Amino acid sequence: MGPKKGKGGKGKLSKAEKERIKKEEAEQRAREEEEARIQAELEEREREEREQREREERRIFEEQERARHQAEIDELNEQLAKNSNFLNVLHQKEIEKKKWDRYMLCDGRPDPSSKKDVNTFINLTKEDHTNIEMKETLANCEMILELLDELKDQLNEAKLALKNDENEENILNNEKLIDSYKESTMDLQNLIFAKLDESAFDILHTPEHAIDSDTLNISQVEESPRFKMCLWGNASRNPRVKQVEFPNDGFTMELPKQMVLTNIATRSLYIRYDFLSSRCSTYAYKPPKPIAIPDIVEEVDETSEKANDGEERATPFATPLTTPQLQLPSKSALAITDKKSNNKSASKNNLKGSTYTLSPNKGSKHPSSSRLSAKASKKKASTAALSTVEIQPEPPTDQQEEEKEKVIRIDDEDYVEEDVIDLRSFSPIGPLIMVELLELPHQAKEMNGWTIQQVSNNSLQRIPYGVKTQQPSVSSINQSTVSIHSRKSDALGYNLPIAFSFSIDDKILLHEAPQLARWDEESQHWKTSEITDIRYESEDKLMFFRTLHFGTFALMQDIYLNMPFQTWTIRPFAMNECIFTIVGAFIEVDIVVKENLCSVKFPEVKPQVEHIVGKWVKPQELIKMLRAVGINLFPYRDGDKYVSICKKEESFVDTLYQHMAVSASCCSYTWSKWNSDIGQEKVVVQACEWNSPKIPSEESYQLYLASERICCKLKMTEYDREFSEEIFPQTQMHPGLYHMIRDGGSDEMMKKLKETSVVFIDCVHQLLSATNVFMYS
Repeated sequence: MGPKKGKGGKGKLSKAEKERIKKEEAEQRAREEEEARIQAELEEREREEREQREREERRIFEEQERARHQAEIDELNEQLAKNSNFLNVLHQKEIEKKKWDRYMLCDGRPDPSSKKDVNTFINLTKEDHTNIEMKETLANCEMILELLDELKDQLNEAKLALKNDENEENILNNEKLIDSYKESTMDLQNLIFAKLDESAFDILHTPEHAIDSDTLNISQVEESPRFKMCLWGNASRNPRVKQVEFPNDGFTMELPKQMVLTNIATRSLYIRYDFLSSRCSTYAYKPPKPIAIPDIVEEVDETSEKANDGEERATPFATPLTTPQLQLPSKSALAITDKKSNNKSASKNNLKGSTYTLSPNKGSKHPSSSRLSAKASKKKASTAALSTVEIQPEPPTDQQEEEKEKVIRIDDEDYVEEDVIDLRSFSPIGPLIMVELLELPHQAKEMNGWTIQQVSNNSLQRIPYGVKTQQPSVSSINQSTVSIHSRKSDALGYNLPIAFSFSIDDKILLHEAPQLARWDEESQHWKTSEITDIRYESEDKLMFFRTLHFGTFALMQDIYLNMPFQTWTIRPFAMNECIFTIVGAFIEVDIVVKENLCSVKFPEVKPQVEHIVGKWVKPQELIKMLRAVGINLFPYRDGDKYVSICKKEESFVDTLYQHMAVSASCCSYTWSKWNSDIGQEKVVVQACEWNSPKIPSEESYQLYLASERICCKLKMTEYDREFSEEIFPQTQMHPGLYHMIRDGGSDEMMKKLKETSVVFIDCVHQLLSATNVFMYS
């Protein structure tokens, strides 16, 4: 009897049904997988086709953008090349016109470019002893200074030609021309002082018209635009006269009591021409030199001799090698040694060419070759073999010593003492003041209706001052001679410091107390040492000091006093006219540009600089004019050594200055605070189109980001809290600032860009490059 079916139970699937269901499920999965595979392949094919289309579109777009960028670059480069050619032709015409005008003067002046004419002029002037009155002499000196100015311009032209010319023959000719110009410059400078000495001697020798009725001493002042000479002679030898004073000229010099009764004279010469600074080693730019670290290598040749028959080779004795230590005196140590030395020139000569030899430490052994010999004892059955090592170094030969020595020479070409003025950081301001102590020529005496005067050399005799009482004794004869000379100097009062005071020129602007320096003829430097009790009175514009030296003195002002700039703006005023405003640390200056000329004006009235306001000159003349009155807004190439700047790539920044100059008639630019935070390879500037003489409002400007390859307008504003490089919506990128600022410009802007004068563009570019506002603000 079979089993009973449970209540409500279902029938179980048979094995065949299970197999069928599994097969159907497998087929279903296979169909789904096939469909998924087909769908994936379809989607992959569509994705690849879409990416291919996108790549093709991107390639086409990039090619179009590259073509557009290249077209814009070629367009601007072509325009700049045309401008450059036009300026070169114009410059050449100006040179030819100057030569022709110079030739047509026919005023007896020599041609400074002709060495023959200059030599003839110098010889004739030296032989002419008729016109020796001071007024005529100063007029002739003014004429010689004009020749020196012409010669300086021609020297700069020759240097520029030497820099740009690659022809070897032209290079040699320009080098010879430069040497000839420098020689002529020195000869003309010497001629000036020779004629001044001749006139001064004539006054001191025959002073009938130069006697002061109050003191009965010689006193005369003569002045020209760039010279002023104050001459004083102790003709009365009155003991109550204790100082040399020229009250109308603000010059005073106190005399020691011992000098009051001697035959002395003084000459104070004010010269508004700096003929000394160019001789200093700190005057010209010097590119940084790479520091070469010498390789110190000691080679040790270790060899060993074979032992006797039956002996084993000894193991070399390992001697630790220590690296030789190089100990060189520091610059401060050199300076201290030089100051302690009695003879400065001797110590300086000792520094030059000094050699220091690298030698190993005392405790270390560095034989160049050593022989190691070992003697082994006979082997015994009960003991191990012992080897004895003997070190027998051979004395090195002279040739080996020369090979071992590493010699380092100290190059003191760039070394200067601490009291030397760095002319890359400071510059003379105002006239040079040359004070000299002279010997008064024998005066004429009247006896019984006769005039008697001792005949002497017709030349000024300068009296050395500040003779040191302690001199190194070489022999007993020299020692006695020095002591006699020292006692004589002490008796005459030539070892006492002399108090000077002079008034500062009213035509220079001082923002802080200037630094006083004296010219040291021996080292050819401006120095601040051996000048004591310096006092500057800003209200009366007087400088007081004491010194043991007669010579040339100058006031020095910090070149980077107004840098970095607080802000700057260049905005159009009219067609081919713009105003370049710079706000420095102490002064605000407006430079007005019109065509190829520019002038300066000041928002605040400054009486010291009224004589230069509204004077239209070329950019280089404007730079000289502002520097002469104490306003220096034009940094040197190595200015980053002396002031904190926003370092940028120089070639890239100069390209931006060109773009700004091309659009200066219709666009306004100003500084951005974000420029200092963007790095060296990028520049951020505010700019906008502007066709009105009014000052643009702050809301008119838009930020632009420029790099060497691309330029774009930014979405952010100057007053956002954080910097963002997000591009302004619906704007294109351009390869340069010029095309970026032109994008979307008005018809009036396009018209002005086409009609802008080439000389105006060049003038603006020179000012932007000279101030370098992207780096110094």
